Amino acid sequence: TVERSAGGITLRADQAVEDGEQFWVQLAVAGLAEREDFSSAYVLLPDGEKIRHESGRGSRPDGGDEYRLSYLFPALPGRPQELTLLVEGLGGQDFSLPLKLRPARAGEIMPAPPEGEVRLQSESHNGVRLALDHIAADGRKTVFQVSLQYEQPNTWIGAPWNVTLS
Repeated sequence: TVERSAGGITLRADQAVEDGEQFWVQLAVAGLAEREDFSSAYVLLPDGEKIRHESGRGSRPDGGDEYRLSYLFPALPGRPQELTLLVEGLGGQDFSLPLKLRPARAGEIMPAPPEGEVRLQSESHNGVRLALDHIAADGRKTVFQVSLQYEQPNTWIGAPWNVTLS
Protein backbone atom coordinates (compact mmCIF):
# COMPACT_ATOMS: atom_id res chain seq x y z
CA THR A 1 0.00 0.00 0.00
CA VAL A 2 1.35 3.40 -1.05
CA GLU A 3 -0.15 6.67 0.19
CA ARG A 4 0.41 10.35 -0.66
CA SER A 5 -1.25 13.54 0.64
CA ALA A 6 -1.51 17.04 -0.84
CA GLY A 7 -3.90 19.94 -0.34
CA GLY A 8 -6.02 18.08 2.22
CA ILE A 9 -6.50 15.08 -0.09
CA THR A 10 -5.00 11.65 0.66
CA LEU A 11 -4.59 9.12 -2.15
CA ARG A 12 -3.87 5.46 -1.38
CA ALA A 13 -3.15 2.66 -3.87
CA ASP A 14 -5.02 -0.43 -2.66
CA GLN A 15 -4.49 -2.81 -5.60
CA ALA A 16 -2.41 -2.87 -8.77
CA VAL A 17 -2.50 -5.83 -11.14
CA GLU A 18 -0.72 -6.41 -14.46
CA ASP A 19 -1.89 -9.64 -16.10
CA GLY A 20 -0.20 -9.42 -19.50
CA GLU A 21 -3.38 -8.15 -21.18
CA GLN A 22 -4.03 -5.06 -19.08
CA PHE A 23 -2.87 -3.15 -16.03
CA TRP A 24 -5.36 -1.75 -13.54
CA VAL A 25 -5.11 0.05 -10.26
CA GLN A 26 -7.68 0.66 -7.54
CA LEU A 27 -7.30 3.73 -5.31
CA ALA A 28 -8.95 5.15 -2.20
CA VAL A 29 -9.27 8.92 -1.78
CA ALA A 30 -9.96 10.80 1.46
CA GLY A 31 -10.74 14.51 1.64
CA LEU A 32 -12.21 14.82 -1.85
CA ALA A 33 -15.32 16.97 -2.02
CA GLU A 34 -18.13 15.91 -4.33
CA ARG A 35 -17.71 16.86 -7.98
CA GLU A 36 -13.94 17.39 -7.68
CA ASP A 37 -12.79 14.36 -9.67
CA PHE A 38 -11.82 15.27 -13.21
CA SER A 39 -8.53 13.45 -13.00
CA SER A 40 -6.34 11.75 -15.57
CA ALA A 41 -3.97 8.92 -14.79
CA TYR A 42 -0.71 7.88 -16.39
CA VAL A 43 1.83 5.12 -15.85
CA LEU A 44 5.42 6.30 -16.04
CA LEU A 45 7.71 3.40 -16.93
CA PRO A 46 11.38 3.21 -15.87
CA ASP A 47 12.51 4.06 -19.45
CA GLY A 48 10.48 7.31 -19.34
CA GLU A 49 7.54 6.11 -21.45
CA LYS A 50 4.26 7.67 -20.26
CA ILE A 51 1.03 5.69 -20.85
CA ARG A 52 -2.41 7.31 -20.43
CA HIS A 53 -5.27 5.36 -18.87
CA GLU A 54 -7.83 3.84 -21.25
CA SER A 55 -10.74 4.20 -18.86
CA GLY A 56 -11.43 5.25 -15.33
CA ARG A 57 -14.22 5.09 -12.82
CA GLY A 58 -14.98 6.85 -9.56
CA SER A 59 -17.66 6.30 -6.96
CA ARG A 60 -18.50 6.96 -3.34
CA PRO A 61 -19.78 3.56 -2.09
CA ASP A 62 -22.61 3.74 0.40
CA GLY A 63 -22.35 7.55 0.46
CA GLY A 64 -19.31 7.25 2.75
CA ASP A 65 -16.39 9.63 3.18
CA GLU A 66 -13.97 7.56 1.08
CA TYR A 67 -14.02 7.98 -2.70
CA ARG A 68 -12.95 4.96 -4.78
CA LEU A 69 -11.11 5.34 -8.08
CA SER A 70 -9.97 2.75 -10.56
CA TYR A 71 -8.03 3.16 -13.80
CA LEU A 72 -7.51 0.66 -16.59
CA PHE A 73 -4.39 0.77 -18.79
CA PRO A 74 -3.21 -1.35 -21.72
CA ALA A 75 -0.69 -4.12 -21.03
CA LEU A 76 2.62 -2.67 -19.88
CA PRO A 77 5.51 -3.38 -22.26
CA GLY A 78 8.26 -5.46 -20.71
CA ARG A 79 6.13 -6.21 -17.62
CA PRO A 80 8.07 -3.81 -15.35
CA GLN A 81 8.37 -4.51 -11.64
CA GLU A 82 8.65 -0.84 -10.69
CA LEU A 83 6.69 2.06 -12.14
CA THR A 84 5.13 5.35 -11.13
CA LEU A 85 1.41 6.08 -11.18
CA LEU A 86 0.70 9.74 -11.94
CA VAL A 87 -2.79 11.03 -11.07
CA GLU A 88 -3.30 14.57 -12.31
CA GLY A 89 -6.12 16.98 -11.49
CA LEU A 90 -7.61 15.09 -8.55
CA GLY A 91 -9.32 17.81 -6.52
CA GLY A 92 -6.92 20.30 -8.10
CA GLN A 93 -3.88 18.27 -6.97
CA ASP A 94 -1.37 16.06 -8.77
CA PHE A 95 -0.06 12.85 -7.18
CA SER A 96 2.88 10.58 -7.92
CA LEU A 97 2.74 7.07 -6.44
CA PRO A 98 5.75 4.75 -6.85
CA LEU A 99 4.51 1.18 -7.25
CA LYS A 100 6.39 -2.11 -6.98
CA LEU A 101 4.80 -5.10 -8.70
CA ARG A 102 5.66 -8.67 -7.85
CA PRO A 103 4.92 -11.95 -9.61
CA ALA A 104 1.86 -13.84 -8.43
CA ARG A 105 2.59 -16.56 -5.91
CA ALA A 106 1.64 -20.17 -6.59
CA GLY A 107 -2.01 -20.67 -5.62
CA GLU A 108 -2.64 -16.92 -5.23
CA ILE A 109 -6.03 -15.73 -6.46
CA MET A 110 -5.69 -12.54 -8.44
CA PRO A 111 -8.37 -9.88 -8.01
CA ALA A 112 -10.38 -8.99 -11.08
CA PRO A 113 -10.69 -5.40 -12.28
CA PRO A 114 -13.62 -3.60 -10.67
CA GLU A 115 -16.93 -4.24 -12.39
CA GLY A 116 -17.50 -2.06 -15.39
CA GLU A 117 -13.82 -1.58 -16.24
CA VAL A 118 -14.29 -2.55 -19.87
CA ARG A 119 -13.18 -0.01 -22.47
CA LEU A 120 -16.40 1.33 -23.94
CA GLN A 121 -16.19 2.93 -27.34
CA SER A 122 -18.38 3.44 -30.38
CA GLU A 123 -17.95 1.93 -33.79
CA SER A 124 -15.62 3.91 -36.03
CA HIS A 125 -17.38 6.43 -38.29
CA ASN A 126 -15.22 8.08 -40.96
CA GLY A 127 -12.11 7.23 -38.92
CA VAL A 128 -13.39 8.66 -35.62
CA ARG A 129 -14.78 6.88 -32.58
CA LEU A 130 -16.15 8.11 -29.26
CA ALA A 131 -14.58 6.54 -26.15
CA LEU A 132 -15.79 6.63 -22.56
CA ASP A 133 -12.77 7.66 -20.46
CA HIS A 134 -14.11 8.25 -16.97
CA ILE A 135 -17.29 8.01 -14.93
CA ALA A 136 -17.78 9.92 -11.67
CA ALA A 137 -21.00 9.29 -9.73
CA ASP A 138 -22.51 10.64 -6.56
CA GLY A 139 -26.04 10.50 -5.18
CA ARG A 140 -27.35 13.36 -7.31
CA LYS A 141 -25.68 13.05 -10.70
CA THR A 142 -23.23 11.17 -12.88
CA VAL A 143 -20.50 12.81 -14.97
CA PHE A 144 -19.25 11.05 -18.11
CA GLN A 145 -15.90 12.14 -19.55
CA VAL A 146 -15.46 11.14 -23.18
CA SER A 147 -12.82 11.60 -25.85
CA LEU A 148 -12.61 11.27 -29.60
CA GLN A 149 -10.19 8.64 -30.88
CA TYR A 150 -8.82 9.11 -34.41
CA GLU A 151 -7.57 6.32 -36.67
CA GLN A 152 -5.26 8.74 -38.51
CA PRO A 153 -2.86 11.09 -36.71
CA ASN A 154 -3.31 14.85 -37.09
CA THR A 155 -7.06 14.52 -37.63
CA TRP A 156 -9.31 17.33 -36.37
CA ILE A 157 -13.01 17.98 -36.14
CA GLY A 158 -13.60 21.62 -36.98
CA ALA A 159 -17.29 21.75 -36.17
CA PRO A 160 -19.54 21.34 -33.12
CA TRP A 161 -20.58 17.80 -32.27
CA ASN A 162 -23.18 16.30 -29.96
CA VAL A 163 -23.42 13.17 -27.85
CA THR A 164 -26.73 11.58 -26.94
CA LEU A 165 -26.97 9.32 -23.90
CA SER A 166 -29.72 6.74 -24.13
